[in-house]
Amino acid sequence: MCDSNDLYKLLQQFLVTADLRLVINDLDALPQVSDSSKIKCGHWEIVSDFAAPEQLWPFDDVKFDESYMPGYDEKSDIWKLPDVCIHFLGNCSECRFIRNRLFKIHNRCKENNPSKRPSALEVRDEYDIVWRQFGF
Repeated sequence: MCDSNDLYKLLQQFLVTADLRLVINDLDALPQVSDSSKIKCGHWEIVSDFAAPEQLWPFDDVKFDESYMPGYDEKSDIWKLPDVCIHFLGNCSECRFIRNRLFKIHNRCKENNPSKRPSALEVRDEYDIVWRQFGF
């Protein structure tokens, strides 16, 4: 989600229905990524604590030049999943149990090396298990 470099911008990209279905709303900056392709989001340097490490300019003391920016894949969005989940869970006492249960998968999502992050399917499967365990 290329135009979502902070949590609140990312949250604007979705609609959540009353029955907790997620509807993707804003797909104008969503480049297609195949198994072997890499993308770059925009023509400017991304500066954000929310962005995945691979989205940040990797060359210290060198002025940003888009032509030298390495590409990245969908794993940059996996990096953001824990922040979105924690936002929706909030800080209620019951939610702490869910947050603890999701700790391992969320740590994997935050791996600095994108290849070590889980796939979206792995995250979804773990979320489904937790969803069922807590009787939702």
